[in-house]
Amino acid sequence: MTSALCTLAIGPHRELFEIARPTFEAFAVRHGRDLVVGEDDVAGGRHPGWGKVALLRELLDAYGTVVWVDADAVVVDGRDDMAAAVRPWQDLGLVTHRYGGLEVPNFGVFVLRASRWSRRLVDRLWQDRRYVDHPWWENAALLDILGYDVGDPRPATRRRTVDSLRVGRLDLSWNSIPLDPAPRPRICHFPGMEHGDRLALMRAALG
Repeated sequence: MTSALCTLAIGPHRELFEIARPTFEAFAVRHGRDLVVGEDDVAGGRHPGWGKVALLRELLDAYGTVVWVDADAVVVDGRDDMAAAVRPWQDLGLVTHRYGGLEVPNFGVFVLRASRWSRRLVDRLWQDRRYVDHPWWENAALLDILGYDVGDPRPATRRRTVDSLRVGRLDLSWNSIPLDPAPRPRICHFPGMEHGDRLALMRAALG
């Protein structure tokens, strides 16, 4: 099966993706992936950010590997293949951030391989209605699945779950954020900030 580089660009994120698009296109071509950009609101009445989960469920039926990068991110060094950094027995690879004593897996940039487990994971994210209105949306639901206290995610209070065995940790360079920057980023991501600040920082990251 083929693989895809995917994102969701609706509402204000369309303007962000205008900056990011050339970097996504180059990244997809370099590693032989289809570029899939969701431009419709498929969140079913939830916050549009939940559209990621709905789109992922469709993508996992069409592609063997999905590389996801949020539209408020830019690829600044696309030479390496993100999917190659995930071990064969792991179906999900993502960066875990550490700042202020917290430990936060970030579902804004990740690799997801099509499998029964990954399809079930996406279904569980959608079905867990406790986090529909949480500020972190689907990322909060993922934290819970991985055993974290969503309100205060720390290593000391994390419950080990069987799902953790299917998750690999990517190097920080794949999802460098202002709160936890990588010295040599591959992808610069600007979540949780005002739209104008995101625009300015994305342009600055591209020089």
